[in-house]
Amino acid sequence: MSWIHKETFYHPNDEALAASRFFIGNGLLGIRGSLDELGTKGVQGLYAAGFFRKRFVTQFETADTYTRKRRIFDEEIMSRGNEIYEIQGLPDILFCRLEVDGEVFRMWEGDCSDFERELDLRQGLLRRSLRWTSPNGVVLQLCFERFCSWSDPRLIWQRISVKNASAATVVIGPGIDPTLETLLQCEDWCRGEGHLSCSVLAAGSGIRTRLRQAWQFQLNEKPVSASAEPSDLVARPYQRSCFKLQAGDNLVLERVTAIAPENQPLWAATDAELEPIVAAAISQGWSAGLDSSNAVLADKWRAADIEIAGPAQDQLGLRFALYQLLAAAPWDYDHISIGAKCLSGQGYNGHVFWDNDINILPFYQWVFPKAAGNHCSYRYRMLEDARKLARKEGRPGARYPWQSALEGYDHAPEFIRCSRTQIHVVGDVAYAANRLHAIAGDDAIAPSKVAEMTVECARYLRSRLSWNSGQQRFELHGVGGPDEYHPVTNNNAYTNYLVAHVLQRACDWAARYPDLATVEEIDDWQNAAHKLFLPMDPATGLIPQCDGFFDLAETWEVVGGDWGGIGAEFEKCKALKQPDVLLLLTLFPERFDERAWRTNWDYYERFILHGSSLSPSIHALVGARAGLPQRARHYFDLAAQFEFRNHNKDTHHGIHIGNSGGLWQAVVFGFAGFQVTADGRLQLDPCLPVEWSRLSFRLIYRGQQYAIRLCADSVEVSLDAHSTAAEASHWCVFGQEQAISSGQTLSFLKNQ
Repeated sequence: MSWIHKETFYHPNDEALAASRFFIGNGLLGIRGSLDELGTKGVQGLYAAGFFRKRFVTQFETADTYTRKRRIFDEEIMSRGNEIYEIQGLPDILFCRLEVDGEVFRMWEGDCSDFERELDLRQGLLRRSLRWTSPNGVVLQLCFERFCSWSDPRLIWQRISVKNASAATVVIGPGIDPTLETLLQCEDWCRGEGHLSCSVLAAGSGIRTRLRQAWQFQLNEKPVSASAEPSDLVARPYQRSCFKLQAGDNLVLERVTAIAPENQPLWAATDAELEPIVAAAISQGWSAGLDSSNAVLADKWRAADIEIAGPAQDQLGLRFALYQLLAAAPWDYDHISIGAKCLSGQGYNGHVFWDNDINILPFYQWVFPKAAGNHCSYRYRMLEDARKLARKEGRPGARYPWQSALEGYDHAPEFIRCSRTQIHVVGDVAYAANRLHAIAGDDAIAPSKVAEMTVECARYLRSRLSWNSGQQRFELHGVGGPDEYHPVTNNNAYTNYLVAHVLQRACDWAARYPDLATVEEIDDWQNAAHKLFLPMDPATGLIPQCDGFFDLAETWEVVGGDWGGIGAEFEKCKALKQPDVLLLLTLFPERFDERAWRTNWDYYERFILHGSSLSPSIHALVGARAGLPQRARHYFDLAAQFEFRNHNKDTHHGIHIGNSGGLWQAVVFGFAGFQVTADGRLQLDPCLPVEWSRLSFRLIYRGQQYAIRLCADSVEVSLDAHSTAAEASHWCVFGQEQAISSGQTLSFLKNQ
């Protein structure tokens, strides 16, 4: 059961929550786990990567408080209203009206029993089954199934089975419901025997997507035809097919739909091109389609799966997170990246945040470097827009925005007033690109792109530094770190350390590509990186989150006012929305010794409120690295059950994909203690909770595939026999160092 997420209770009030929890996808498409038989606005949802509408909004038009004028904005150079992109839902392509002896099937009418809804994570298969007694006493056994194809990501399959306990007339009406997305323009409708097609246009952006579906019926496992009657149910086109069933008959509808967004070059198609694809798929049938999809998904799981020998709940929660990462990946496109709710809902408007670079990307960098490269190529595509945003602030270089979509200007809504101070996103982008290149080399992303992004980010960040002549050091004022409850501070530690890193990396890249920067710039960056204030108490290793943080009130009382946006009411106390200093430790583990990990954990853990989904997983990581596996498991459990418990009361808007990426980091970087040392060795330092007897996972480093199996006191590392490398890699475990060659397995024992 560690592959099956299941629920056995249905209530209409929980539909939106269940729609998120039972989401399925394949990277190109995502569909919420809603009901097939009746569409509900805010519950239903089908999304395609890059399918965005555009609307005009007024963003940051006026600095409407003294604080914003004084501390955040230069009103003279602020941008005015602009157009922003928002993810656009597609029509409900699974809509199917089911009538039994003239009564419409609805789960909340009549009597519903034996209800089960389960998501098979291994297959990406969603199944809902129930026994339904209609108000007039007809008994049916119903089963609804669906999956997104991995062999042809344009295809979504649906199967509905109706088994009668007594004779009845059953009418099945497959169709397409465009009414739940009122901003869509639907046209080019074409209806025929066993097929239906249309095209849809996203409002404002003009992006077109074509849909074509076909279906067939089986009665008692034999093909059966039925005359179709074209119908419309309040602008929902569908086709009614009538069957007179005897007791024990089993009627099955199989339907496949192709969705082809025109801005996806690999998958765009005309209706004429989709017709043979859909016809061939439906001719082969559900079972062949599922087998073909499973063959591709099995390869993904072979690389991504992490096995925990421990409580089933831990294993299921982790695999649920891994499935979300597989279903969200930009496998074959780089014009858009993963939204904060991936393709599982419209939360955060489908926008790309810094979470991608810091919380989500490590999974792809170490497991699927090509997908990680697509994200970094997306950031590179947005580089010119980032330059324009920097120029709007009167600064050089590139200023990556807090939120972006198909274009790289800032999409942050007006009420997130601290977004303009969170310049760490600029460093996050450069950091992630450099980390990918260090892990995967030139294969994942061209080094020239990494170099150009890093240099432009360095130019912007250098322009934000101030010289403190009294202290003889550079400082960074008027910024906020990842913890949004303190949105405007001086010398935010996370940002300062990150800026120093980016400045140094820019120097390294400029030496390799001399045309990117002048000698004077390189010298200036080197000087600034060396003299930038990096706060830490040398005696204890404690890092102040920002200037004056230790002087704030040790309370969670609302004392700050609301000037900075959501969360800023805590600015005068130490309450934290999410880890700031602790997250810093995870970016540069080689810079901080064991004392610093434990000291900062002990200090900051007591102030965390976990107001962000990004928080629990990072606490699990740091807790394990600090040598506190049981405390870390508490946070692992919080992250693994985040959606199931609806921890932040917003799971109905979609999956928190940043939490999924952080959970992978918690296991690999935390409990397994994996890191690359400063001198290039691969290191493991297991710190497993007592409930876990074993942990197994795979990584790719510079083209070499490793399988790791570890316990608390023993570790095995195997290198794939097909891996080739110019030189052997070195692993350091339990203080022992060994080199590994292709096809070899290393064994390490603690205290040997």
